[in-house]
Amino acid sequence: MEENKLQEINLSVKILTIKLEDFKLVEVVPAALVNNLNKDKIQFEFNIGMNLDIVKKNIHIDLSTQLFADEEKKINLGFLKTSGDFEVANIEDIVKGYDGKVPNVILASLIGVLLSTSRGFLILKSEGTIMEGVIMPIMNPMAFFPKPLEVKAK
Repeated sequence: MEENKLQEINLSVKILTIKLEDFKLVEVVPAALVNNLNKDKIQFEFNIGMNLDIVKKNIHIDLSTQLFADEEKKINLGFLKTSGDFEVANIEDIVKGYDGKVPNVILASLIGVLLSTSRGFLILKSEGTIMEGVIMPIMNPMAFFPKPLEVKAK
């Protein structure tokens, strides 16, 4: 299927799980940051891992988020790891229509759900810490796909 061609995709998705796998802030924060952390300058670095189990009709996504105090990403503040499992009832039909691949637009939609939930986890877990009040930015999940990259069915 041609990537640039718009086509309606009938999607039937069920969220099976969304988990906070790990959250940790650095134990020693540089003294200069303790009272002067500019929360508007916090940088986020996202890494995504995805797996497709066509038999179980499951797409699993891991999201690892590093937090940095500076724009150069030299002062690490900690990390947040989340995961999500999504059942796509009609995954077989979808991958058949897309040369054995899951279209990026579907993956981006699921990543968006995980990003939004991760944003809430960060707010919850950072209460009472130096990171309290830091908000994960809202971003377009398609940004994770600068070039056509799709998960192949096994």
